[in-house]
Amino acid sequence: MPYYTFRNIETDEQWTEEMSISEMEKLLDENRHIKWIPISGLPTLDSVRLGIRKTDSGFNDLLKTIKRGSPRSKINTH
Repeated sequence: MPYYTFRNIETDEQWTEEMSISEMEKLLDENRHIKWIPISGLPTLDSVRLGIRKTDSGFNDLLKTIKRGSPRSKINTH
């Protein structure tokens, strides 16, 4: 089930709950002072923490050698 973030417009309290979309719609219909806060964007992700690194030059040299041997290949050697 997805998580939804809500805000009470009377007290400015904000919280997140796990519920189905039908439960969310029922909550909003029964409580006019509660508003749903949609996701505004994704957080910035750090490539180092994700384990994404640039390929080393030895691997790039190997790709270039393979590409030279296969002229119709679509290997990206950048």
